[in-house]
Amino acid sequence: MIRLRNKLSIKENSILTNRYSAKKAAQKTFGGCVTVIIMDGQLIIDEIAVANSHPLGANPFFRNDFIRKSKALTNNFLTELESNNFLEVL
Repeated sequence: MIRLRNKLSIKENSILTNRYSAKKAAQKTFGGCVTVIIMDGQLIIDEIAVANSHPLGANPFFRNDFIRKSKALTNNFLTELESNNFLEVL
C-alpha cells in the first residue's frame, strides 16, 4: 500500500476548484477527476462533475442519509448519546 501511495501525485484542477468554491449553491459541486497512467503509457481517465450525493447528483442525499453517514463515521469515537446530541443540534 505504501509503495502505491508513493507513486501517486495530486494536482489541482482549476475547473473543479472553481465549482467547489462557487458562492451560489446551485453552482457549487463536489466532483473529482482521476487519471491513471499505466506503465505502458496508456491513460485511464474518469471524472464526475457532481458528487452522487449532491442534490443534482445521481443519488441525492436526504436527511436520513446524512444521519446514517454521520453515525458510520463517528461510531468509533462517539457514544450513541453523544452522536444523537450532535445530530439534534444540527
